[in-house]
Amino acid sequence: MSLRVLVLCFLWANVGCKKSEGYVAELEQITAQVERMPGTSAPWQPARIGDRFVLGSAVRTGPASRARLQITGGGVLKVDPNAVVRFTSRPGRKRADVRVEAGSVELESGDEALGFGDAMLEPHGRALVSHEPEGTRISVTLGRALLEGGDAPTVIAAGRSVVVPTEGTAAAKVAIPRDAASSPEPVAGAFTIKVTGAAARRTTSNGPEPLPIGVHQLAPGTEISVPAGSTLDVSRGGARAVVKGAAELRIGGNAGALVTIARGTVALHAGAGDAQADVPGGSIAARAKGSEVAATITGSRGTEVEARVGDGTIRTAAAEEALATGDAATLAPDGTITFKTRAPTRAMISVAAGESPVIHAPRAPIAVRVRFGDACPGAALLEVAKDRSFKRVVARSGARADGANVLLGAGSFAYRVRCDDGRGATGTIKVTRDSGRASLPKAAARTLVEADGREYTILYENLLPELTLSWRTAPAANSYTFLVKPKHGAAKRFASATPRTSLRAGELGEGRYEFWAESASGRRSEATQIVIDFNNAAASASLESVEVKGGKVRVRGVVIEDSTVTAGGTPVELDRHRRFNAEIAALASEDGVGLRIAHPRAGIHYYVMSIDSR
Repeated sequence: MSLRVLVLCFLWANVGCKKSEGYVAELEQITAQVERMPGTSAPWQPARIGDRFVLGSAVRTGPASRARLQITGGGVLKVDPNAVVRFTSRPGRKRADVRVEAGSVELESGDEALGFGDAMLEPHGRALVSHEPEGTRISVTLGRALLEGGDAPTVIAAGRSVVVPTEGTAAAKVAIPRDAASSPEPVAGAFTIKVTGAAARRTTSNGPEPLPIGVHQLAPGTEISVPAGSTLDVSRGGARAVVKGAAELRIGGNAGALVTIARGTVALHAGAGDAQADVPGGSIAARAKGSEVAATITGSRGTEVEARVGDGTIRTAAAEEALATGDAATLAPDGTITFKTRAPTRAMISVAAGESPVIHAPRAPIAVRVRFGDACPGAALLEVAKDRSFKRVVARSGARADGANVLLGAGSFAYRVRCDDGRGATGTIKVTRDSGRASLPKAAARTLVEADGREYTILYENLLPELTLSWRTAPAANSYTFLVKPKHGAAKRFASATPRTSLRAGELGEGRYEFWAESASGRRSEATQIVIDFNNAAASASLESVEVKGGKVRVRGVVIEDSTVTAGGTPVELDRHRRFNAEIAALASEDGVGLRIAHPRAGIHYYVMSIDSR
């Protein structure tokens, strides 16, 4: 007999159904090509969201198509691609069935049980039902199902898969594969497989069959198809390979590989031993406990490999390349290895974790070292992103003797240091192409402000601006008075024989002001807003000369007022004109030296000079 899947409410045995309001299911979601048969023997027609199904009607999905139906009385029916499902009823029973005539479906029960033919899925359970040549396969992924037959129902627990033969008594011919049990017994040489999210599918000598959610023991050579929404965790000997989303793979491989993957993405996690995966063109591995290496197979373009944490390798028939945190490479199907990025082994400049500096460098990209210091006394990971949410991580690097190196181009970046003990530090880094040779302004900028009712924002660098206030539409008069009122306090008065007056540099400091003009005849101009603010994006220093000799740099220059200057942690003396003349030695691990300039409003700026400069 064929298995028919009941998806109307019933409580098992002699409890009747609630009133169904004339239909048994309603179509909620459609992906690609979905059709419906309105009644028995009626022609197929395109289905639409909101269509309702009655006894005798059916739903059909095409290739790469899916449908989701809400079952009257509680429950959900999810129809996979290339499936045909018909709503019918069994003779002698006052309840509706769903008969899977082709393909597979997923059932979810709500607050009430869902019946399917000779079986029942208990409340809040989930099961996969598929039509196969040998019969109907039932794989319970959540809760449990009861199968009628004999003196008492047979319990199908979560993680178990049974087959109800097409002919004969169902309960007498149930097959329960040992490796599908929810608590599998260890098998010599087998791999432990954990399936979460959605059931996968494996190929056996009997053909394809579901691999339910749960833990399994599988032998090397088992082929598995992982659908979207499913995660497969393969482990042995403390090493793990985690496959998320659509993928095709085989358990095991050469030289102890956990998986051989032909399509999809795999993340390798080294434990007590290395974690290895065979991919087209060679193999990849995460080496040393705590290391993680990820790979995405992109067909003819090859395999994109990224060392996320720790160390790894890419091995081909002709070559082997080591990977460090932050390295990214492409392994072509012919075995060619091409690196896209490599974490620098040396840096040009070092900054302290937690700082948010601007780095002025003659050339970019530049290798920057973030020193962990007290922020991370142990191992740590440095991540750099273009956004503060770190959705677009552009560089990663692991600790190299109390710090990590990254290669940064011109632009602004967010970074974070993640320590093994849970601590860390965050900050931003801005890299700008700037040799530092531009001179600082030697005179205050002059700005004309009209009494026209608008708001003027004036940014200054190292010297407060000189302002000219003007009442261009003023009436003729013998004298004029310009009043400038700060945000707090009394207004300043400036008398003038003309409708224009000049304020010397520093007459008005930083802040917001309102100004207007009055004539001797009592006429008054429009009130105008003035905002004077420090330009913290401007240069904070000017390097007048740079001389390199014997691995040291002699640099002369000048900084803006209120600046403090250090080099390698040592203060640099400034004269009364804020000039400096310093000799700086490069660290053994760095190819450049940096002059660190801190300012109360401009922030922290590093001016970088290469020890190879001439």
